[in-house]
Amino acid sequence: MANKQNIVERLTGPGGFFGTAGLILGAAVTGVVLGVAIAWLFGIGMGDGAGGQSVTYPGSREASSEFEPASRTTPRTTPRAPLPKLTIKPGTELPDTRLPSQPSPPPPRAGVPPVSSVSVPQPNETSKRLAALPAWRANAARVALIPGMPMIGIVIDDLGLDHGRTERAMRLPAPVTLAFLPYGRRLKAETGRARATGHEILVHMPMEATGAWADPGPNALTIAMGAAEIRARLDWALARFPGFVGINNHMGSKFTSNAAAMDVVLNELKARGLLFLDSRTATTTVAFSRARSAGIPPATRQVFLDRDLTPQGVARQLAELESRARAKGRAIAIGHPHDVTLDALEAWLATLKGKGLQLAPVSALVEGGGVATAVRRQ
Repeated sequence: MANKQNIVERLTGPGGFFGTAGLILGAAVTGVVLGVAIAWLFGIGMGDGAGGQSVTYPGSREASSEFEPASRTTPRTTPRAPLPKLTIKPGTELPDTRLPSQPSPPPPRAGVPPVSSVSVPQPNETSKRLAALPAWRANAARVALIPGMPMIGIVIDDLGLDHGRTERAMRLPAPVTLAFLPYGRRLKAETGRARATGHEILVHMPMEATGAWADPGPNALTIAMGAAEIRARLDWALARFPGFVGINNHMGSKFTSNAAAMDVVLNELKARGLLFLDSRTATTTVAFSRARSAGIPPATRQVFLDRDLTPQGVARQLAELESRARAKGRAIAIGHPHDVTLDALEAWLATLKGKGLQLAPVSALVEGGGVATAVRRQ
């Protein structure tokens, strides 16, 4: 009996097995209750409240540059309640859920025509007429020339490289004809200003010279080229700036003396509606006669102003120009943007009217009459 009593006391006594187990179980239950209470309290104070905003403190994960991956978001464990089944009885009229139609536009105010009756501005008669003209006439300087008065054309070559002298040439009284090298810089800006001030412009096309020492510059035309290469280089030059009436040759004593090479150029000019001014850098040139045969408006130089680059030499050439203009009714001189030449022209051009002479663009001086005839009748 003593042994049985000892065993019961060990199992049920304060230090026995059941007593110890009861203490452990009680502590666990108490911990669970306290844990739930603490979680509930912190859920109210720090969880998603009525505003749905969570509180973030410095030093927390969200306050740093690291963020919880989306895959760690706690999934919803409570299933949503099923939506009630909608039963519609036959013949029930349903509400119109379509978007309202656009309101009708208000009637036009008095004096304001409806949109359908507003007319689109049409090109005026001058614009229509210019669009129908060949380029050499559409781009011609518009001048009012006096019938019967001898005409003088002044062409300044080699423009577009020396910008200071190019600007000075553009300040000469209009309509001086200005010829720009296609490998110049600022060409669109300078030719645009030249036209805006009343001057006429040409492409000063580099062509092969006779002397081996003469360099006409990049993309020059040579007689050794095939027709395709000549056309390609000419196309490049004619795309450098707009608004010109035609071309004249830069150097070109060898090229302009070759009929086959010139025919390639002239056929291209004819297709584009452009004129050709023969600078006559060689006595053997065939350019003027070939242009005439091709039906292109041709013009030719009579006087070089600055072979003798002195004030006296330029003055003699200007006197020769006046004499030729009076004898033939027209004459063309070519000069270059040298200071001596520009000095002489600035003084001489102011004397033309008093001498019974008039300044004309190249387009008015082509063989067979030019733009001037049509312009002076407007």
